[in-house]
Amino acid sequence: MGGSVDHRRRFRPQNRSRPVLRELPDRGGGRCEHQPRPGRRSPAGLHWSHHPTDLPRPHPPDHPALLRAVHAAAVPGTRAGRRGSAAGPRRHRGRPRPLAQSGCGTHSTPVPLSASADRAANRRPVHGPGRAPPGAAARAGAAVSAVHAPQTVRETWIDVAKGIAIILVVLFHSVMYLEGAGVTGPLARMNPLLDTFRMPLFFFMSGILAAKAITLPFGALFRTRMLRLLYLYVVWVALQTIVLLVVPPISAAPANARPLDLLTLFVRPNSNLWFIYALPLFFALAWLIRRWPPAVQVALTALLAAGFGSTMLHTGTPWDKMGRYLVFFIAAIWLGPRVRRLVPAVRWWHALLATLLYAAVTIVVVRLDLSTVPFVLLATSVLAVTVGITVAAVLGRLAAFDWLRNLGTRTLAIYLVHTFPMILTAAVIVAVAPPLSEGVAVVLPLLLTIAAISLALAVFRYAGAVPGLFDVPVASWVRQRQPRHLRPAGGLITPPLPSPDGSGPGLSKP
Repeated sequence: MGGSVDHRRRFRPQNRSRPVLRELPDRGGGRCEHQPRPGRRSPAGLHWSHHPTDLPRPHPPDHPALLRAVHAAAVPGTRAGRRGSAAGPRRHRGRPRPLAQSGCGTHSTPVPLSASADRAANRRPVHGPGRAPPGAAARAGAAVSAVHAPQTVRETWIDVAKGIAIILVVLFHSVMYLEGAGVTGPLARMNPLLDTFRMPLFFFMSGILAAKAITLPFGALFRTRMLRLLYLYVVWVALQTIVLLVVPPISAAPANARPLDLLTLFVRPNSNLWFIYALPLFFALAWLIRRWPPAVQVALTALLAAGFGSTMLHTGTPWDKMGRYLVFFIAAIWLGPRVRRLVPAVRWWHALLATLLYAAVTIVVVRLDLSTVPFVLLATSVLAVTVGITVAAVLGRLAAFDWLRNLGTRTLAIYLVHTFPMILTAAVIVAVAPPLSEGVAVVLPLLLTIAAISLALAVFRYAGAVPGLFDVPVASWVRQRQPRHLRPAGGLITPPLPSPDGSGPGLSKP
């Protein structure tokens, strides 16, 4: 052909095992420190690398060209889909392949796309605009979701901390129901001492996992974090109220519950399930004040906690507890990154010193009756949260406590179910009125705690898939809508989102 030069053959890299790229426009606003350095440029406009650490920069995961390529490869109706689906991808003839990258960070890994996805970047579907074969939307949504899905890793110490907290919550309710039935032991006197430990630790863990959620638009925050909890609160308060109305008396009170409680569950929160009602309210409040300086947020909520802790503010309902514990949720949102950096440095003697200090302060507060002094309960609760974090960091490194971590991934199921066996046990004790020795009064709350947790886990295992029981009945209620510019041509099917606190499908609420 005269003096023409075949640039494709001339500038083909000699080492075919190393990736070859097209020159791609930089729309990411610059290269982050963890992205690889650009390779050398050939006269034909190709990039290639002569060293594994000198890889050229690929498209960002949300680049429109990459999304079009993935969508076209996922839909069989396109030419690239027909070529790359049934018979497999064609032989790559030296053309440069784009790379997909799993985010910008120290663990980012370039992943070559298929040859069909490469060819599809510049080809148009044969079905015409706005038309796709059956099932194309689902395949396209799955392909795009695979590019955008975040690789979340559960943090062991957080699950262990929630496991410790849920055991203490179940033990608290066990002692409370048995005491109402007339079974009083030494644990009944110790139960109030742990008020500064259980729920502050729970709310602090929830706040750590809520830091990213409050950056969402309120509509997305409501769907992905608040709606599920509000739905479960209504359903399980109704179930618990029905059971209390049916069973015999469980205490000396004239009635276990009133039908009116179903109408006032948002005004007068349920005394057992108020936590999953408080979380959506805390999410909404944190979203409203998210632009305030963190110091102002923590200071104002600390004043509120001091007011409720000293009984200067008092309603006689779970609103008092919400006012006391809001500060831990707000503080965890801003202190979470710092706590995460410090946890790997925690050693066993840190946990021991924190535990001894918390025990000494608690004894002094009880002996001198300082619980109503402003900020005393708040300071004691801060020590308790420190104890919970340090102990969880140490226990999380021991394989012998994996069972505690597993409990921390099922706290929502345990929290919703655990009171039902306690209600039935209390009803039997009140009806039969058996004589119980002091030793039985000590052991019975512990046995009831173990039985309640085991029953809750069994119910979740065999009935967890029942629609509407442990999750919303329609999955699309809690799915986040994809931005319009990221939606593929054939439609969009978004993947199921993690549980409200970002900790995965483990239903991790207490």
